[in-house]
Amino acid sequence: MCHAFLPLIKKSRGRIVTMGSTAGRLHGLYVAPYVTAKFAVEAYMDCLRLEMRQYGVSVHILEPGCFKTELLNEDAQRSRIQRIWNNLPNETREEYGEEYRRNFEKAWEAGVNVVANPNIGWVVDCYDHALFSWWPRLRYCPGWDAIFMFIPLSVFPTALQDWILAGLYKLNPGPSLIPAALVEKKKRRSPVQWIQLLSQLAMIPLLYTIFFVKKSHTNTVETAHRHNVTITE
Repeated sequence: MCHAFLPLIKKSRGRIVTMGSTAGRLHGLYVAPYVTAKFAVEAYMDCLRLEMRQYGVSVHILEPGCFKTELLNEDAQRSRIQRIWNNLPNETREEYGEEYRRNFEKAWEAGVNVVANPNIGWVVDCYDHALFSWWPRLRYCPGWDAIFMFIPLSVFPTALQDWILAGLYKLNPGPSLIPAALVEKKKRRSPVQWIQLLSQLAMIPLLYTIFFVKKSHTNTVETAHRHNVTITE
């Protein structure tokens, strides 16, 4: 569609505003087709922005977090899951098991209820600003999850991203998602798996220590400033 109207947009020196997603910056679990499409949109718009620069045409991307739209409708999601499940090969269904499919539905619904933002007007406001303001931003990231989690996480090292995302996944309020073929294996952890688990648990007090040390230092500095005391680090 953009290419079809590019000649007119070039003549009018207009703007191109496109809906992307924070999923275009960060991978996730069980969302590969959606994430792939959003990464493609982001890459296409980034390239188009450079190509249109010399024509005086600006390109703007909206990257909202999770908002409660019809895409997240529970009935529609159940229908999609059932349709995909019915089209899977028998060996794949046996590998995951019927309980896994039911648990996935429950986990999805629980996650949506926790994360999805009902204030869709935030996204509309960004659209309006991108289209009509004098100085529109190149990227808009509406949503608290986008601002405080997904966007910062997208610049972390890949290994750290995977570790955090896997940890967040385990915090899902829904049932655990373990394929039937792995249930018995999960009961018998290997020494390497125990080491990995212990290393993850060891990170918790470390993070708390960093947080409280930083907070204590901040309070000390504020107290010193109130009493006109100079602190040398």
